[in-house]
Amino acid sequence: MSVTLKNESNVPAFFVRAEVIGTRNGDEILPVTWSDNYVTVFGGESVTLQAHYRLADLYDVPSVRMQGKNVLASTAHLRQPSE
Repeated sequence: MSVTLKNESNVPAFFVRAEVIGTRNGDEILPVTWSDNYVTVFGGESVTLQAHYRLADLYDVPSVRMQGKNVLASTAHLRQPSE
């Protein structure tokens, strides 16, 4: 999965962490290998992260939950992954 984080503010977003959500109870899927995590995204910039996980670990269509030191938690729902 590819996830692009874009900071549309003028303030850096510090230590942003992304999690793949797709379990029956809404917990993070583990294990996940990220290309990077706890990233800082400066104002007007974006960063694309790659996540690798087993499709068999998904209960439903995956979502990505993001939060950071100065960023409120938010969730983005994704398309069904293809095998």
